[in-house]
Amino acid sequence: MAGRSLGTLTIDLVAKVGGFVSGMDKAERASAKWSKQVQDDAAASSAALAGVGAAAVTAGLAVGAAGFQLLKSTSKQITETDRWAKSLNVSTQELLAWQFAAEKAGVSGDQMADIFKDIGDKIGDAVLNKSGEAVDALNSLGLSAEKLSRISPDKQLLVIGEALSKIGTNAEKTTILESLGNDLSKLLPLFDNNNEKLKQFIFLAKDYGVAPDPSSIDDLVKGQSTIRRHGSSGSWLEDGDCCWTGKG
Repeated sequence: MAGRSLGTLTIDLVAKVGGFVSGMDKAERASAKWSKQVQDDAAASSAALAGVGAAAVTAGLAVGAAGFQLLKSTSKQITETDRWAKSLNVSTQELLAWQFAAEKAGVSGDQMADIFKDIGDKIGDAVLNKSGEAVDALNSLGLSAEKLSRISPDKQLLVIGEALSKIGTNAEKTTILESLGNDLSKLLPLFDNNNEKLKQFIFLAKDYGVAPDPSSIDDLVKGQSTIRRHGSSGSWLEDGDCCWTGKG
C-alpha cells in the first residue's frame, strides 16, 4: 500500500513538472512581444525554452529515467527557491514569479532574491538608525520607511515602482534604485507606467504555472524529500513493490 502511494505520488509529481516546464515555454511565447521591449535577446531565450518545454511534456507522460531526472531537477530548484522565499518572508510563488519577470530584464533568479534581501536590509536600517542610502531615496519618492518595513519585499518593490512615476528622468530613477538595492536599476523598464510590464510578467508566470500554486509547490518540495530519502538515481522507481502499475 505504501509502495503504491509512493508510485502514485511520483506519477503525480512528474505530471506537475511537465506542466511547470511546458508552462515556461508558453509563458515565454506569450510574453515575447513585451520582453522584446525590455531585452533584445528575449526571442533567443524563448526559442531555447521552447525545445526544453517540448521535451518536458514528452518526459512527463511516463515515469521513466527521463521523467525522473526532470522531476529531480525541478523539485530541487523549487525546494531551493522555497528556502530562499522563507528567509525573505516572501511566498515561494511570488518569488518564482518575480524571478521570471526579472529574467526578462536580464536579472537572474538569484540576483532577484539578493535584491529582495538588499532592499529589506536597507529599509530596516532606515527605520532603526534613521540613516543609510535608503533614507534619501525614500524621501525623494515620498515614501515612509516605517510603513514599508511592515510589508514583504515584493510588495515594497511594487510600491517603490509606482512611486517612481513622480521622478522626472531615468537618470534620477536609476540613482534612486541603486541606492535601494544592487542591480535594482536593471528592473527599471519593468517599473514603467506603474509597473505595467512587471505586472504582466508576474501574471503570466502564475497563469502558465511557471510560478506554481502553493499546493503544487508543497508537493514538489515533498517530492525532493522523497528523492533524498529513497535515492537520487531513480532506480527505486523500477522496483515492482514501489511503482504504481495503474491497476486497482
